Amino acid sequence: NPQDNERKKYLESVGTWTEQGMKSKSEKQLFEFNEKEVDAIYFDDANLIDVEIDNEIKPIEKFSDLKLDLDPWLKDNMDLCNFKRPTPIQKYVLPALIRENKSFDLIGVAETGSGKTAAFLIPLINHLLKFGKENGGLNYVGRNRRT
Repeated sequence: NPQDNERKKYLESVGTWTEQGMKSKSEKQLFEFNEKEVDAIYFDDANLIDVEIDNEIKPIEKFSDLKLDLDPWLKDNMDLCNFKRPTPIQKYVLPALIRENKSFDLIGVAETGSGKTAAFLIPLINHLLKFGKENGGLNYVGRNRRT
């Protein structure tokens, strides 16, 4: 079937969940750069911004401060993307989203490029990777479950 051949070629070109890590030299070149942290001075100044919060949430200063058992695949990709320290919005949102047995609404307002999307996706992706398909995780797409 011609469609099956095209699908196979496409999957071979982009890789699959089971083929983790850097897939090509060009991908390595894309992510390896010697630039200083993105807008580090801007984010240092942004730490002076007042934060209004109704609940007690202790901000983190580095990603390792999280009591979040990050999936090794996610941690490797964060390292690959040069995530060295959380941005101001991530400092508050990440600890808020990983709190167990706490349910509340969260609104985060910050400039474009400030890390809002990563702040919401890191806990979500970690949860999906951590739990199998039987618990709503990602195993059903072919990723080997880590136990």
